[in-house]
Parts: sequence; C-alpha cells; structure tokens
Amino acid sequence: MLSKHLLAVATALIGCCLVAAVPARANTYDFTLTDAGTGDPVFSVTGVVTTQSVLDGGNPNGYDITDITGTLTYASVTYTFTGAPVGSNVPLPGNNNIGCCLVDNVLINGLPWISNTGGWAFTASNGYTYNPYFGGAYDNTSSSYYYLYGTDPNAQANGEGSRMNLTISVRSGSDSQTPLPAALPLFATGLGAMGLLGWRRKRKNTAVIAAG
Repeated sequence: MLSKHLLAVATALIGCCLVAAVPARANTYDFTLTDAGTGDPVFSVTGVVTTQSVLDGGNPNGYDITDITGTLTYASVTYTFTGAPVGSNVPLPGNNNIGCCLVDNVLINGLPWISNTGGWAFTASNGYTYNPYFGGAYDNTSSSYYYLYGTDPNAQANGEGSRMNLTISVRSGSDSQTPLPAALPLFATGLGAMGLLGWRRKRKNTAVIAAG
C-alpha cells in the first residue's frame, strides 16, 4: 500500500498531467467558392478550414490555417483535398505568376477573410495545387471577387485566375478536438493542490516532532 507521502505526490502529479492534457482550442469554418458568372471556367469548391484560435499578429493579421479539407469540382468531375495547407510558394506554369505565389495561409478575422497578397493553397486529388485569394474590385466596378489560381491551367482564365464568390460561416463553439468537460481541469487542479498541501503539512509536522 502506498504511504501517505507517495500518495500525495502521485495525486499532485496526476492533477498536473490532467491539466496539461486539455487540448488547445481551434476554430472551424465552413466555406464555399462558387462561380462569379464572369465567363471564366466554372469551378466549385466546398470545404472546411481549421485554424488556430489565437491571432498570429502578422500581415495580414488573422488565424493560421492548420487544416483544409473539402472537394473541388470542375467539368462535372469532383476531386478531394485534405490535410495541412500547401507551404509558402505555389509556382504556376508559364509566365502567369501574378500576385499569387507567396501563400500566407491565413484566415483573416472577418471580411474579406482571404488576403490579396497570398491567400490559401491546397492540393487536390487530381494532382493540381489551387490558390484562392482576394482580388478586390474587378473592372472598376463595386463588385468584389476572389480568384482561384494554381498549377491547373484551367484555373487561369485571362491570366487572372477564375473569378469566384466566397461564403464563410463560423461553426459556433467549434474545436478540432473534443475538449475535456469544463469541470475536469478545475477538479484536477484542486486535487493536485490538495495533494501538495497535504504533503507539505506532513513534512512540517515531521520536522516539528524531530526538533522536539
């Protein structure tokens, strides 16, 4: 049987481990990219973006994307994509490297959601990498478009990328992992603290007895 001393230390360690095991929160967003009706090749993208829950403080200031999953449809064929976004550079074929290749993979905290300097990047199951980013107004109109570039030549209409509309919705209270019940970390903390206090009290009493 464990001594009271060892039991107190074990209780404290268990409490600390339980607190440390609480998963970090993350944000989850549903998004769709649909044809803007400007005569470009018609792509459709539907997916889920998972981000860190703390703003990165960079330029643009937003949430770093950790996972991007979904489907891309073109010419009645649907492809899938999943996992971490593609890294910092997405080279394009030919000379169409117009403001599209230095990817930041940041979801801005609100409109327009995607930056106009880099945007996101993901690789679909057809082997092509796609880079949606914010393009601002087109042809001096008040309408704003998002562009879909990438290594797929079909996504590069007129050298500007396929113009699309973006819709994003936030999943309320979403987490990328299932969190522990809210009361459990508090219980673990209290358990650990009680164990440490009991151990310290026992040591103090032992020292007093020995001194007497």
